[in-house]
Amino acid sequence: AINLLLAAVLVIAYWGLVPESWLLGWLGGMVLLMSVRLWLTWRYRQDRQSVRDWGRLYSVLVVLTGLLWGGLAVMLIPSQTPEQRALFLLILAGLIIAALPMLAVIKSVVLGYSLAVQLPIIGLFALSSDSQGLLLSTAVLIFLLGTTGMALYLHQIIFDWLRLRQENQVLLEESRLSRRDLLTGLPNRAYLQDKLEQAIARAKQDNGIIALLYFNIAHFHAANESLGHEGGDELLQALATRLQEQIADTSTVARMNGDEFMVLLEDIEHPEVAMTRSDSLRGQLEQPYFIDGKPYNVKFYIGISQFPQDGETAEVLLNCANQAAKWLRQEQQQGVSIYADGKPADRRDFSSQEQAVRRALENE
Repeated sequence: AINLLLAAVLVIAYWGLVPESWLLGWLGGMVLLMSVRLWLTWRYRQDRQSVRDWGRLYSVLVVLTGLLWGGLAVMLIPSQTPEQRALFLLILAGLIIAALPMLAVIKSVVLGYSLAVQLPIIGLFALSSDSQGLLLSTAVLIFLLGTTGMALYLHQIIFDWLRLRQENQVLLEESRLSRRDLLTGLPNRAYLQDKLEQAIARAKQDNGIIALLYFNIAHFHAANESLGHEGGDELLQALATRLQEQIADTSTVARMNGDEFMVLLEDIEHPEVAMTRSDSLRGQLEQPYFIDGKPYNVKFYIGISQFPQDGETAEVLLNCANQAAKWLRQEQQQGVSIYADGKPADRRDFSSQEQAVRRALENE
């Protein structure tokens, strides 16, 4: 846009001073080149596969644009007064300097553009017979050397910045992957432990309560053998998706191990909320999963630990929740167990008969 605006202003300023056909031909060439460059930029954004091909074509167009500016100088300078010549050269110098940061990403492009603009001017002044022409030729040559050095310096800065940016993106991606479970996409144990430590720090300040719900799939080894390795992976992915859908934004779900998942509940109002929430989650998670079009049911051993009553560090709370689930595994009793002072304080099994008896006793 700047090239076209400046081109139009110069054509108007020199209209009548040089043959009009020259000016119109030059302006037409500039409009054509700018149009092709804009089209090329649009096409590149649509198809980024062939970057090198787009880059070569764009480089050629930029150098041709530089040659047009150099050609305009050769066309206008002979008819200019010394004052007009100085102003025109100042305009071209500003144009070159303004273009350097935008073109410096590609070394050949920025150097080609700078040379294309300035070499015709150097040649014009060098071929003149007066001493002023030789002085101007020398001045433009010095400016060319200066802009070349500046172009190389800017290129190195941009190249280093892009390299560092790419390296940082790689490091960020590696860090993200190191804290994510590759199969399910859920946070892993390291992420959850950091999150738990942060939650504990907040709870200490606010006198809050947090809970860990430890979900262990019952008899997953048998399920994996029945479904096959791919079917077992599909089951874990479906379970992770369903679990994540049931978790509020203030809670965190993570995959701890092959068949073990953990839910972190923050800012719960009362310790009993953890049991109520685990009941609700278990009811959702034990709905059938369809693997290869066939329904498949899973059961869980669920252990619960809470801050501050069961511990005040992340490692202790994780171990307590694991231990609570371990009690259920040892007795082969699928349900929910709350850790309290090293023993199971409450267990719930969701088999229909036991649940009915428990509810009947509680209602009396």
